[in-house]
Amino acid sequence: MNSTSIDFEYFIDCDNSPFVIFSNAMKVIYLNRAAEILMGYVQNRELYTLAITHAPQDIGSKTTLLDLKYGSFIFHSITVAYQDEEHIAIRLYNKPIIKNDSTMAQEKLILTDINTIMEANLTLFKMYNSCDMHLLTDTDLPSFKVDQNQLSKLIRDSLDSFKNNNYIMIHLSIVIGESIRINDKRHQILQIRFQSDKRNEDYDQNIKTLSQNNYVVTMLEDKYIKINIPMITD
Repeated sequence: MNSTSIDFEYFIDCDNSPFVIFSNAMKVIYLNRAAEILMGYVQNRELYTLAITHAPQDIGSKTTLLDLKYGSFIFHSITVAYQDEEHIAIRLYNKPIIKNDSTMAQEKLILTDINTIMEANLTLFKMYNSCDMHLLTDTDLPSFKVDQNQLSKLIRDSLDSFKNNNYIMIHLSIVIGESIRINDKRHQILQIRFQSDKRNEDYDQNIKTLSQNNYVVTMLEDKYIKINIPMITD
């Protein structure tokens, strides 16, 4: 087979791992579709610096294991390669999020209005806490299947992480351009974002455990929590 007739760029573009080629002037020469989405969360300079820092000493490639997080993207390693002094390429490898043997039982998934679940948990939280609540959501968000009990626990632990603040900002929205794969099926993502001036980390382990067992990707930062939930409909 003559490999020169193969459109390799097409296959790279189909890859879910972000791939970027930079010039030595930090200009993006090429990026695949996954990298286009990633660029909404990280600046060119940061990725270029990452590539230069982990580049091989000589012409060739080098793979480095390291944990990286940009928005909802989580990576476990990178490969940096160059074949001349003019260009350098970096590929970031997605960290596995969902396992086929996940402990969440399908029979526990119930078609749910996420706004109803959120309002119920906010009402319960307000009974014992006095901080102001600011909820921004779309009332027309479609229903999808969740384990209502587990999701409620996750919401309550997230709220409790901010209960010592004067206010909590909560935002529900569909993440555009991203999806979560579960057993070879892709699902849209609903993101719940909690934010305030500071966060109590005592609830982190519970939040991580609940997330891991329920197809949920949670990002914990100093002032916010982002919960990405697959919108399972079948």
